[in-house]
Amino acid sequence: VSLCDLFPTLCDLAGIPVPDGLDGRSLVDLAHNRAPEWPDEACSFFLQQGWSNGMIRRGALKYQWYHHNERGALPEVLFDLAQDPHETRNAIDDPAHAAELAAFRLRRRDIESVRSR
Repeated sequence: VSLCDLFPTLCDLAGIPVPDGLDGRSLVDLAHNRAPEWPDEACSFFLQQGWSNGMIRRGALKYQWYHHNERGALPEVLFDLAQDPHETRNAIDDPAHAAELAAFRLRRRDIESVRSR
């Protein structure tokens, strides 16, 4: 779960409709063990000099992107935390993760479109 889940959870507990388009989701069903298909995903975002940077973690894979970095960091990185828990090897070009990378990029696009409204 993530901090962005707090607002929809409070809405749900108070009986207030949860607004559409939120990054988070109510934790009420999860707390009552009624969410067997709960997605294993965590997201974070930060602004740096007006540019959006972010991270999505699903299972053991962690995808990060950077729109701006004065130190010349890579625009995208992908880490397999099960194989590389210290995040020392960028697996962005690993064909074994091609399908997951495509899914991360789609999720990123969806998130950025919501955040830009």
